[in-house]
Amino acid sequence: SMAYVNYSAALNFGVVVPKKDLKNYYFKTNLPDSAFVDRLLYHTHNLTFFLNALQRQDKAYIALREEAEFWKRYLNDSLPVIPLLKNKAFLKMGSKSEVVKFIVRRLKATGDLSAGIPDSTTVMSPEIYTAITNFQNKAGLYVNGQVGNVTIRLLNMPAVYWLEKVNINMELYRYERGSVH
Repeated sequence: SMAYVNYSAALNFGVVVPKKDLKNYYFKTNLPDSAFVDRLLYHTHNLTFFLNALQRQDKAYIALREEAEFWKRYLNDSLPVIPLLKNKAFLKMGSKSEVVKFIVRRLKATGDLSAGIPDSTTVMSPEIYTAITNFQNKAGLYVNGQVGNVTIRLLNMPAVYWLEKVNINMELYRYERGSVH
């Protein structure tokens, strides 16, 4: 039926058409074609096996799926909010500030920092520095380990923001690498 074809196409190629739905998207994408439908019809005798085979199994996609599940846990929870720094200030390794306490709480809440770091910490330690550089890398920021208001604003983004980014990346990944195995 068409539901089977549509479901299989969504698993394999995603549900967003990047060139139509995303501005400035210039990557070549794969779309379902008649050969895809032929393979679907050929595999109707073992639908469970075939539909499971459509799920991406490579490390990058599994990591995206796990990241999506991670952020789904926080959709109804409020994460600690970090106050912005004054006068274009920034924190670097060794800096001392009350704001570090809020950074620690946020990074611990999202699993980016060891639970062993005390919530009362006010000094940017090497562990906090490493967690900040990992976050900056993950968020697409310039990685310098310094915490300014740009980094704080991204740290303060709600779970729904991060989940949406992960979901978009999952869709783009399906389109860029989509093919039936």
